[in-house]
Amino acid sequence: MTPYHGQNSSSLPDLSKVEALESDSRNTYMRKRKVPNDDLGQQFTEFEEDVIGLLKEFGKYQDVGISLIKNDISLIKKLLVEIKTTIQHLVKENSYLKTQVVNFTDIVGYVQKQITKLKEEIHTLKK
Repeated sequence: MTPYHGQNSSSLPDLSKVEALESDSRNTYMRKRKVPNDDLGQQFTEFEEDVIGLLKEFGKYQDVGISLIKNDISLIKKLLVEIKTTIQHLVKENSYLKTQVVNFTDIVGYVQKQITKLKEEIHTLKK
């Protein structure tokens, strides 16, 4: 049989080829690590600062909104106290007016009885 396409068969390996393979292998594993792109880091830092700025601005906006809500709630509480006071006054006044109506009704009833008696007396005197 013939040797494989120009290769010499021998019991002794060709050490120059082995050294070349080892050298290539070392070069493969000893490559420099890629250094992170400084521009990408700068972009991320700027993005982070932008997000923090937006969050702070949003926080200020929320603080203003909360302050307005607090003021509105305080005003509503004051109005409720005024309404409560007015209702209490109206309840007392209503009670007083009911009492007056009952009193006037009693007086009207008494006066009507007196008128009836007087009419009867006048009628009796006319006879």
